[in-house]
Amino acid sequence: MKNSYSNILSFNKKNLKKSIDSLNNGNIVGLPTETVYGLGGNAYSKNSIKKIYELKGRPKSNPLIVHYHSFQDVFNDIVVNEDFKKLYKKFCPGPITFILKKKKGSKINPLACANLDTVAVRFPKHRVVRSILKKIKFPLAMPSANKSTNVSPVKAEHVYDEFKKKFKLLLMVEKVKLELSQL
Repeated sequence: MKNSYSNILSFNKKNLKKSIDSLNNGNIVGLPTETVYGLGGNAYSKNSIKKIYELKGRPKSNPLIVHYHSFQDVFNDIVVNEDFKKLYKKFCPGPITFILKKKKGSKINPLACANLDTVAVRFPKHRVVRSILKKIKFPLAMPSANKSTNVSPVKAEHVYDEFKKKFKLLLMVEKVKLELSQL
């Protein structure tokens, strides 16, 4: 007998809307990126950031990567310089993280940056997270979807194995069904 994980959802319009609604309500969503799965939450929300740190058991001295949809989205949060512009044009979107000076007045919650004056910024290439970032009005704080010091997950099942149902939604690209004996 086969059964699917109840919080792992295939990527489609209906589940995209569920993910966006969940993020808008301050919840955490498991999302694929071009490298590993991540735990996404509103980078402007103290409660969302706290949930990410608690889920991961991550030290608050370890900053989170903040994901944006496009170059134009960062101007309120970071100080843009010429080197960053050149690197962005060459490598983004893609799996590169920039460490940039946080702008005074940025809405990024200080906890996401471990109270530093810099921000780790990324522009992911994966279509799922890009679809979400395009439709929300905030960047996503999104570290890997694993407990701190554990191996980063590359499959939705790995995220489920790590967290079970500690968050409601985990989007994936391909549908996964597993035997009950694997649960």
